Parts: sequence; structure tokens; C-alpha cells
Amino acid sequence: MSPADRLSMELNDCIRTVASRVDCRFFAFCVEAESPTLPAPPKRLRRLGHSFGDGARTEEGVILKGFVHFPQQERALLRCIEKIPLVVRRRLKIRSRLQILSRKKLSFAQTVLPCVNMRAFPRKTDGIVLQIFPGSFLLCYFTKGDYYFCADPTGYLGYVHKSELAPATREDYLRWLNGRCARVLRDIKVGDTLIPMGSEIACDIKGRLILFDGSFLKPESGSVHIYEPARHKLIKSILRKARMYSSVPYLWGGISHAGIDCSGIIQTVFHIHNILLPRDSSQQVNVGNQVGMLGDFSDVLPGDLLFFMSNEGQITHVGLSLGGDRFIHATVREGVKESRMGDLDLGGEPFRKMYVMGRRVLA
Repeated sequence: MSPADRLSMELNDCIRTVASRVDCRFFAFCVEAESPTLPAPPKRLRRLGHSFGDGARTEEGVILKGFVHFPQQERALLRCIEKIPLVVRRRLKIRSRLQILSRKKLSFAQTVLPCVNMRAFPRKTDGIVLQIFPGSFLLCYFTKGDYYFCADPTGYLGYVHKSELAPATREDYLRWLNGRCARVLRDIKVGDTLIPMGSEIACDIKGRLILFDGSFLKPESGSVHIYEPARHKLIKSILRKARMYSSVPYLWGGISHAGIDCSGIIQTVFHIHNILLPRDSSQQVNVGNQVGMLGDFSDVLPGDLLFFMSNEGQITHVGLSLGGDRFIHATVREGVKESRMGDLDLGGEPFRKMYVMGRRVLA
């Protein structure tokens, strides 16, 4: 195998390794590596036992293109590539041209058709990976041709054609996410349009559905369930139970007052309220609707789960939101405590630097 082929294979191994640490249906990771053409070392240097590239740094380098969701994924990929023997031996530069989606300004859109199609790639000939209910709000990261690359309410990522969406504002999104909402319990016909059961539509104080064109619809009695996320009946009890673990020491895998870990306190507190969650934070991060993507925590409510990613690109920590940037969690050194995003973690980094997203389990 030539040096260039070996380098290409090892670069692809690094990309696959980092991509495998999270679910790429919810964490964007689309990366290609361009590697240089690597000539064999001159025979004279090989005879003398020198490695090619000794001395001055070679001009050839590895270029990373594409996009990732969070900077931790980029850092994890760079660290992996920097350890490749050929990169080290030949002192290859690594240039990252990756887009970090969490640093981009989000735009918002609302679905306008009975069932909007999300695709894995931006073309109509590609298969549908997901359908989205009408009235849902999507977070849009970028456009490619006639498509938005966006996240549905659960955080599932893909491409949606622009014709199936209506532009929306940040205020529209927050009203739908945190305000009064109606869950449709049976199909509702509006002219020639169908609002299928399972849809969640923002509504006003009178219980009227707020349709994407700004008009109002008074649903028939029993056809919707109206709720307000901020007034969920379990929030106060969940926070109270979580605070009962204050100062309990950290224990890997622990679930009791004798010792508990970060995902253990989350699982136990919700289990007490008959809500079953997976054991580990890397599993819990895929449960519920996605929140906490706006940067200022205006889209986070008390009782939401907050997740943190290590520099290896893995979800390794979870906390329970107390509102805003405050949360309660199990820490290795101090046990269960309340923190803010600006506080420092075990490695001396502010929690905000490792934070990636939230999840709303209470619905």
C-alpha cells in the first residue's frame, strides 16, 4: 500500500471513529478529508535512515471539509488525526475548513403541509427519512439549493424543501415551544387541508389554534389537549426530589443516597414520577424534544435535561435545569450540587464550553 493510500485509510478511520461516538441523526457530522500526494522518500535518505520530512515542515497538508454540529467534534477529529503516524512523521499540517453549526445564526421555519418530508440528501429522488407534523417549528442551519438543512422538534436532522416550509421568527418558535400549545387528538379538517392527530399547534388563551398563515381555528371539543410546558404538574416535584440528593457523594453507576452519578440522579428522579429513561447520559440525550439550542437558554425550562460533550466528541454528562443557566447535577469532587454554566468543571473549563443541547422529557 502506498503512503498516500495508507494515509487516506487512516484519515477515514479517524472520521468514522469520531462519528460513531454520537448518533449522527441528531448530531451533525459530515466530513471529508483531502490528503496530499505523498512521494516516497528519496533513496539516499532511506539508505541513511532518515524519515521524509525531517527538518523543515512540509507544505503538503490534510484539509478537512464539511460540517459538524459542535466544536468538541472538530477538536476530537483533530486530536485523532494528529496521532496518525504518517502525519507525525512527515509533519503534515492539518487545516480545518469545517463549518461548526452551533456557531451559525439559526433561522426558523414552520411546516405548512399535512406531512412534510425530510430527506437524507437535498434532492427529491432521495428517500424520505422522516415526516413532520404540520404546525411544527424547525431550526434551520443552512440552505443547499432549494432545501434547508434543519432539525425537527426532536432534533432529527435532514433536508426539507423550501416549498414545504414558511419562514418564522424566533418569537414564533419560542411561543410554540414554551407557550400554550394544543396536541391534536383526532384528525381536524381545515378546508382541503388535514391536521393529523399527533400534531402540536400553538394556541391562544381562548384555545384557538394559531395556523401558519396567522388565522385562528376553534377546534371541536375533545379534539385537542391544551397544555403549557412551563406549568407541567410534575416540574416542582421533580426539582424537589432532585434537591433531596444535595451533597450526596459521587459514585460511578450509583443510584441512591449512598452514592450517585450524573445520569443516575436523572434516571432515578424521573423513575419516581413514572417516567422511564435510559441509564446513561449518551442514551438519555436522544429522549424527548430538543431544546436549549438558542445560546441564551430562553428555550429551556425548569425540568429540562442539559447535556455536555467531552473533547473526545462524546456525551459524558447531564444535569437537570433549574431555569436559565442554572442546573443541578452530580459532580465527581463535590457530589450533587447546583451550578451555573459559567462555573468550572473538573477539567477547569466552564460548563458552558462543554454544553451542547437540552431535552424536554416532560410533555
